[in-house]
Amino acid sequence: MDLVLIIATLLGGITAIWFLYDKSTSILAWFKLSENNVSDPTILSISDNDFGFLESNLKLLTGVGYVPKNNSETEACISLLNQRILKKSSSDKFKLTRVGKKMFYQK
Repeated sequence: MDLVLIIATLLGGITAIWFLYDKSTSILAWFKLSENNVSDPTILSISDNDFGFLESNLKLLTGVGYVPKNNSETEACISLLNQRILKKSSSDKFKLTRVGKKMFYQK
């Protein structure tokens, strides 16, 4: 009886270690310790309106920064900011992030 209990305890411990190893990325993402839990957005994941906005203002977004002129442009910038395509500077100018530049300047 003692031998069966020892074997069952060892197998349970091995199973627990195997489970934690197999689910390590999910567990780390749950605790937000992993940087790989969020994938970069692709050019296909943004709306046509946001893409048109990016395309028409690409020079300003990659250069000195873009200041929205009206409410619809502000909403487009905030939408792209939430998708990590744009970043906002302290002077309220929006610029492309590394993720946004990768969408337009792929090799």
